[in-house]
Amino acid sequence: AEFVNVAPVECLRVVRPERMYQEFLQKRYGSLEKVNAAYNTRFASFDEVSPPYKEEDTVTLFRNRSKWLGHFLFYSYIKACEELFTKGGALINTMILVGAHVFIQLTINPLAAYALSRYRLSYANKVLLFMVVTMAFPAEVAMIPSFLMVREMRLLNTYWAILLPWMAQGFYVFLLKGFFDSLPKELFEQATIDGASELRMFWQIAVPICSPIFAVIALGAFQVMYGAFMFALIVCQEKAKWPLMVFIYQYQQTPGVTDADKMAALVLAVIPTLIVFLAVQKVILRGIIIPQMK
Repeated sequence: AEFVNVAPVECLRVVRPERMYQEFLQKRYGSLEKVNAAYNTRFASFDEVSPPYKEEDTVTLFRNRSKWLGHFLFYSYIKACEELFTKGGALINTMILVGAHVFIQLTINPLAAYALSRYRLSYANKVLLFMVVTMAFPAEVAMIPSFLMVREMRLLNTYWAILLPWMAQGFYVFLLKGFFDSLPKELFEQATIDGASELRMFWQIAVPICSPIFAVIALGAFQVMYGAFMFALIVCQEKAKWPLMVFIYQYQQTPGVTDADKMAALVLAVIPTLIVFLAVQKVILRGIIIPQMK
């Protein structure tokens, strides 16, 4: 910049690719008529001539076709992986929440349903009716009371803030009770004669027979917690506690993220659900096919 300010104007020369190409053609062909004849063009002066940018791009593309193909196919996925799985701890948070939620759903709901099924309580129908009523309200209705409860317990920005309001599900208890009621009473009577405790009968008789419905509950619990977004965003406002879906939403709002990057992040988010479904589908189908075969 200092040299330009002090140098004489007649010593300065702007070198542009367009001007260099025009000088190259003029030196090679000598006249504009020969240039028009060689390239089948109708330029009126050399100032109208521009470098063959499109042709150069085409040649470069075909020379590096495999490289560019890999770039366009996998660049968005690589970028999304770097953002989602290496920054913010979203993957670790989601794994912890999903594992804890599935464990809780497979522990609390079956025990409650087993107790209602095995012990003929006088108020069992009222309990079931209350659980069925909870199914009539969408999850969004419970968000504000759940948030107030979690806030009063000083659990905001913790894993318990997301897990605690959904530890028991009325639908799962109602469903499991129907399965436990369908089990032959003779199995439990024989186990009682052999001296088995209720916990042992639950673990060694009820659970193996009802494994298909357990697989359904595990899949549902996984989907609910893996796809947790709105309530997780409300109760966990610190980035360090964000689950994957909240992190994906914030990633999509980041300036510079293209539509391809957004779609790549969503595709990557679907893969774990597909893997879990494939893992439990045989157990689910076993509960559908075997009873029909019998």
